[in-house]
Amino acid sequence: MAEAGIVTRYLRLRKQVLEPADCSITFEGLIDALLVLYEECSHVKAKHRSHQITSFIATFQNVVHNYSKLRVNIGDFKVLRTIGRGNFADVQLVKERGSGKVYALKVMRKAGEAAPVYYCEERDIMARTSSPWLTKLDYAFQDSQHLYLAMEFHCGGDLLSLLDRNGNRLEEAAVRFYTAEVAQGIHDLHKLGFVHRDIKPENILIDRTGHLKLADFGNAARLSTAGTVNKVMPVGTPDYIAPEVLSASSPGRRGTGWPATTGASECWLTRCSTAPAPSPTWRVP
Repeated sequence: MAEAGIVTRYLRLRKQVLEPADCSITFEGLIDALLVLYEECSHVKAKHRSHQITSFIATFQNVVHNYSKLRVNIGDFKVLRTIGRGNFADVQLVKERGSGKVYALKVMRKAGEAAPVYYCEERDIMARTSSPWLTKLDYAFQDSQHLYLAMEFHCGGDLLSLLDRNGNRLEEAAVRFYTAEVAQGIHDLHKLGFVHRDIKPENILIDRTGHLKLADFGNAARLSTAGTVNKVMPVGTPDYIAPEVLSASSPGRRGTGWPATTGASECWLTRCSTAPAPSPTWRVP
């Protein structure tokens, strides 16, 4: 087969960069790489800079300055309040200054013991998903100190708060409904090629229509072609973690069923008729 011509290869390259078909690097990722490289080079003390570093900084100084002004940045948002704190990140309720749209903004520190390990997986899941059961990403950006994920804000809170408000008691119909939606979310996440690894009531959010959304993919991992996770260190919350995860036996998809079942049992065993069933736009049969 004859080798493709220059123009054909150029058009293929352009399409792969501007319209990636998979989770490969995107146009925004290339800009991020340039900005990070420039930032790292700028941190090198002048007397220790090689000729190549000095030349690179001089060549791209204006370009980087212009790109930085055009990119999404923390100044585009007004912080309303903090709605969540964790070991690895804080979540803030923010309003976009230009449009007034409200987002949940996850703020992760780049350095230190709390530095995010699975940032790329979390970003890719929310950016790629079209599932109605998974939280979606609107913007991802960074500065010298933090990584930011601006995502859908779900005003219904989380499933744990719902249980607390109702004395840890839900009707059987509500338990069936919520369990079905969590199962749908887990299924769609697996179809994307990921496993959550931290399914628990705090990570199950409720949107304005009463439907559930899986969230907090900070411990998510990619599934191998065999459907397993090639991670040695078990992660998750002890009360919900599957036994096979603790034994580090690469559970993959199987390890997600346990916390979902545990959460359903938690709702089921404490249920009574005092809490009303949800009122979504449709019901699971």
